[in-house]
Amino acid sequence: MPVAAIDLGGTKVAGAVLDAGGRILHRDVLPLDSRAGGDVGALLRQVLDSLSRAAPIERLGVAVPGIYHH
Repeated sequence: MPVAAIDLGGTKVAGAVLDAGGRILHRDVLPLDSRAGGDVGALLRQVLDSLSRAAPIERLGVAVPGIYHH
């Protein structure tokens, strides 16, 4: 059961596909290069497409930075 993880950071989008044992099957990293809005969404889609070509993805986790205020 391959799973995918995507990390939307401040400077890049990183993604990986992992097998059930946690072994990385494929990874992809693309720079944000000052993208914003819909351009970031398109970059996320590009990374997800790359990951899904590497293995059939059954689950996806996404990490997005943010500030939490109580």
